[in-house]
Amino acid sequence: MQLSEAMASARRLKYNSRPMATATIPMRPTEPVRAMTPSEAGHTLFASFLGWTLDAFDFFVLVFVLPKIGADFHHARDASGRRGAIRMDG
Repeated sequence: MQLSEAMASARRLKYNSRPMATATIPMRPTEPVRAMTPSEAGHTLFASFLGWTLDAFDFFVLVFVLPKIGADFHHARDASGRRGAIRMDG
């Protein structure tokens, strides 16, 4: 299909022009937000620390396992490290 044919067929399409239903969400909470208690703040900090730890866990497992994987595929240790660094960069 040529570009001009595609543009002509796109012009022939009939679009539904009904307005979309949108929810009305207030910009601010209707009730004042209460302050956290020290116990809740401690639990929140602990939960965020655990989340960060589990998020970083896969990277550290890869760092420890990468030399063994490279040895199985007969790659030099520095080449495996470079590949891993390039892969983790993106």
